[in-house]
Amino acid sequence: MDFEYMSAAAYGEYVTIDEHLAKVKFRSGTDIQEPNPHEIINMQDSYGLTMLMEAARNNSYETVEYLLKHGADVHLRDRNGCTALHYACSEASVKIIQLIVDSGADVNAQDGEGKTPLHYANEHNRNDVERILITHNANLQIRDNKNNYPLSWLNSFK
Repeated sequence: MDFEYMSAAAYGEYVTIDEHLAKVKFRSGTDIQEPNPHEIINMQDSYGLTMLMEAARNNSYETVEYLLKHGADVHLRDRNGCTALHYACSEASVKIIQLIVDSGADVNAQDGEGKTPLHYANEHNRNDVERILITHNANLQIRDNKNNYPLSWLNSFK
């Protein structure tokens, strides 16, 4: 993946992404073989990270919004099985999480350790995020690979 795209996503420079995509669209009528803009938006680096994951992880609302409007896939996973929502639930603003959830993200997606976004929200003491996920039907009964429920207080009932 082009480092410029990932760097722009990580630093919230959605205008830079837009400029690069405009150049690709302009050249698409030539013999130059380049991925189309939709493919670029969803490209993954060697770790499986996408621009959406980077933007969510770095709490860049405008970039997340831009990427979603231009076809970013909320269901893509990195090498560890994490989606953009997993990343967002650790650190991102409630607005970003709401935007990703409203774009169709699976609130019950499990990563390679069996953790859902609700596990991540709980691990980072994100009560506001837990409420959003539960409102969107997050399953409180999904246990991770270590047999832990997503909400730590439920573990006392094992």
